[in-house]
Amino acid sequence: MKKFLISAAILSLIATIGTNYPILAKVDDEPMFPYQGITEEEIHKLTDDAFEWASHAPIVADKGTNPNTRIAANGTWSWRDGVICVSDSTTYGFEHGHAGIVSASWAYTTTEALNKVEGVGTRYGEWYIREPSVRCYQCGVRSTSIEQDHAAAVVADQWAIQNKPYNPLATVNQTNEFQCAQLVYEAYRVGTGVQLPHTSPWHIFPAELLHSTATDLIFRYE
Repeated sequence: MKKFLISAAILSLIATIGTNYPILAKVDDEPMFPYQGITEEEIHKLTDDAFEWASHAPIVADKGTNPNTRIAANGTWSWRDGVICVSDSTTYGFEHGHAGIVSASWAYTTTEALNKVEGVGTRYGEWYIREPSVRCYQCGVRSTSIEQDHAAAVVADQWAIQNKPYNPLATVNQTNEFQCAQLVYEAYRVGTGVQLPHTSPWHIFPAELLHSTATDLIFRYE
């Protein structure tokens, strides 16, 4: 019981502190724990492996790119609707990452589950410009069309318009409240029927959007 009370207190403190840092995608109010169906060590390994992989993985041309266009070594930031954005983000030494989706409703904007005060909302500008000190990446869902990606973005935008609440422990397959990676997951699930793979039956993490059999890496900034 004492351990549970301490965990609850830590979560409350993190959520409060996180709202004082209005940094682009580096939203420091993700919890340390508890999550269901996955251990702390597994989350660390997922995240470490994903960022290590992304540092060396080949860049793939984004959908709709002219096949004759030469791809830059690290790709080019994409404002195509529905592109998935992932960055590193750390709370008290716990690297959990952050995720968002390129908006269909507002130019040069991403839709994100931000924090408990702001809920689901939007942020303007490329992540690597908004916060040059973080690593950030973009990936596209391999099995979807450009039209389906747009549909996923429209769904996420509607949740931003409704200002849906943020919950760092939000579970998958529901749309009442959101965590950052789960927002992206639900946008694709509801908007396209695609369920992006994840380790825990209840949660999905930014690293699982980045390093996935379902996505291609299209941009890297480190």
